[in-house]
Amino acid sequence: MLRALLVLVFAIGHFVASQAARFAGYGLPLDKAVNSGVPPPEQPTGFTFAIWSLIFALALVFALRQVLPTWRDSALYQKIGWSAVLAFGFNCGWMLIAQFQGNGPALVACIWMIWLFSARALFKTLAMRPVLDGFDRFITLPLFGILTAWISAAAVLNTASYLKLIKVVPPTLTPTLFAALVLCVIAALSLLMLRRAGGYLPFAATTLWALGGVAYANYYDRFDKNMVMLTAGLALLVIAALAWQKRPMSVERI
Repeated sequence: MLRALLVLVFAIGHFVASQAARFAGYGLPLDKAVNSGVPPPEQPTGFTFAIWSLIFALALVFALRQVLPTWRDSALYQKIGWSAVLAFGFNCGWMLIAQFQGNGPALVACIWMIWLFSARALFKTLAMRPVLDGFDRFITLPLFGILTAWISAAAVLNTASYLKLIKVVPPTLTPTLFAALVLCVIAALSLLMLRRAGGYLPFAATTLWALGGVAYANYYDRFDKNMVMLTAGLALLVIAALAWQKRPMSVERI
């Protein structure tokens, strides 16, 4: 019961935490905290962050179902319940830190914790895919697939921003080259996760959404055609990996 209630509390907390600075009257609103200063070449354009609305909505629907007495003790929710609690809890924490403290080691640690626990929930749900009902196939599984994919990119971006903040990045490394390295790390992590997820389509689609946001920003706002070509190439890699994962099994593999 405690686990189910905490999932619901933190799912509702997403909406509250995202507006905490406005409610409190100080701090930096989340949209400005994320997009403050001059956006680096590796940062997606602003509209791509609207994916959080979808994540919050799916999380709330999932939380409402798993708290019902009929479903509270389901095998799936028992397996992923505490991972969901921690993923949602750290997500609320990340938003609060971003608004009231800004980038730093606490923010970086928090977002990697979201990644860890959302990935755990995703893979445990995928392992039970053959026995999932319609709700969990179309709500629970996409929720953790989209969240894990988006956080895979966001965690690397947050880490990269912190490394620049503490001046670990050599000054001789140009913004474009550093951005290219960051995007390659994001693509490598996303491809590894996509392989582990068996080519799960919402995961791949979310990764392409993030890369498309980077390409859009550099084509229309920052005019860095090298970044556009790089993100297009990385997107093709993701599509190729997805197609490979979805190919029919050979007799040898069976």
